[in-house]
Amino acid sequence: MSAAAASAAAAAAADPLELLRQYTIQSKAVELVDKDGAVTSDLLQAATVRFGGEGAFPRDTPTRYLRSNSESDHYTLSALLHFLGHRDQSFYEYMKTTNACGLQTVSFSDRVSLLDYLTGKLAKIPSASSTGAGEKHAAGDGADGRRTRMRTADALAADDALGADAAGDITRGILRRERTLVTTTTALSSNKSFAHVAGLIKELFPSKGAAAPSSAAAAGAGAAAKEPGAAAAAAARKSSHRKRRDPTIVVPAATTAMLNMYNIKSLLQDHAFVDGRAEMEKGGPKP
Repeated sequence: MSAAAASAAAAAAADPLELLRQYTIQSKAVELVDKDGAVTSDLLQAATVRFGGEGAFPRDTPTRYLRSNSESDHYTLSALLHFLGHRDQSFYEYMKTTNACGLQTVSFSDRVSLLDYLTGKLAKIPSASSTGAGEKHAAGDGADGRRTRMRTADALAADDALGADAAGDITRGILRRERTLVTTTTALSSNKSFAHVAGLIKELFPSKGAAAPSSAAAAGAGAAAKEPGAAAAAAARKSSHRKRRDPTIVVPAATTAMLNMYNIKSLLQDHAFVDGRAEMEKGGPKP
């Protein structure tokens, strides 16, 4: 086999996923090269990803890592690089960043297993296909190759659409398992009656009720005069209403308080402030 053939075979056998895994485990940085051949740090500007002298691949080369529950959707090399660079973000922040960049999104269900594989915690991935989509892309150079590239492009377009809807899929999954107990409508519903409140208001605030005509009042007064018992009851009710309207003033019980039972009477009744402790030390009875 000639040197050129051996080089071509080595390039065809190169696995971008395995190289990325090795570089991640060894904490080695890959080189991003733009379309002019210059090294860049911007993944979006890069056209090629170079793994030293071990291989170089187009930025969006599909890898062997399949999206979970799929037999054809492969994660691209750019998606894995972007995921590794933002692995410390929350999934929500990662989704926002990825969608803003227009890159393929790693699904929520694949995050842990993918990171474990790329960092060496897992030796084997459940979603790896035996033949990499990138190898098929590199091997096909005729009509079959063109059809393969078209199918890969379609798959990537569908993958990007799925990535953009990943958050919505998660939300829909949660809603399917959700059981609604209370809604904003049912929370405002009540089977209790508040009709007795009107009666309480009339009892506590009789003056708020409709005033009786003067003639009716006079007739009532005459009836009350004829019935001493009714007059006494009416007087008792008025007295009770007056008592309810008397204020209740709460005074601190502590003798160190500025106002207490020893000096509050002089303050409210005589408008004079005296020292409560001095009054207490006089030895008189506690008010």
